[in-house]
Amino acid sequence: MSANQIIKDHDKWRKGAGGAQAGLSGESDGDSYSGLDLDFITITSTCFNGSSFTSTTFKDASWSSSQFTGVRFTGCSMEDLAITGCTFTNCTFSNCNMQSLKMTGCDLQSCNYDKCMMKDSQMSDCTGGGGGSMSDCDMSGAGMSGCTFTGATLTGAVYSGTQWAGCKFQGCTWKNLGFINCQWTGVDILDCHCDGIQGEGVKGEKVVYYGSFFENSEFKNSNINTV
Repeated sequence: MSANQIIKDHDKWRKGAGGAQAGLSGESDGDSYSGLDLDFITITSTCFNGSSFTSTTFKDASWSSSQFTGVRFTGCSMEDLAITGCTFTNCTFSNCNMQSLKMTGCDLQSCNYDKCMMKDSQMSDCTGGGGGSMSDCDMSGAGMSGCTFTGATLTGAVYSGTQWAGCKFQGCTWKNLGFINCQWTGVDILDCHCDGIQGEGVKGEKVVYYGSFFENSEFKNSNINTV
């Protein structure tokens, strides 16, 4: 059975229109989908190349050891989605609800996130390279640990109550970001260009910012690397 048929059968099952609960394992896909209900679907060791998902829901789903290349997610719901050991290359997430999403051990190459809700999401031991961007996203209450980003662009994002631990930003661009009551522990900000950064109540320990340049930026009531 093709990946397309498996996916559509799961959608039918979710909508009570027949089909069957399904999971993808060792499949490949390059099709376009819209308006599907893929809640609780499991995706394992599957390759998506040029696929697109519009207004599709993946709530409480599980993705592992899969590859996504040039995949576009538009207006999708991904609340409580668990993603482990996946590789995303040149993918785009636009206007997606990624609240409480958990991502572990993933590689994100040249991926873009635009106007996504990422409140209370968690990212650990992930790597982002080849540029990529995150613009106008709400990351309130989000957490990152053990993550490395190289050449990424972060613009217009809201970081309220976020916690970063053991993270590294190398050669990144930060523009018009707001940090409110955030906690940074063991964060390296290296050779980054930071413009229009507004911080309030930021607490930081073991924060390194060698080679980085901050302009038009201000941190109020903040304590960074103070004893």
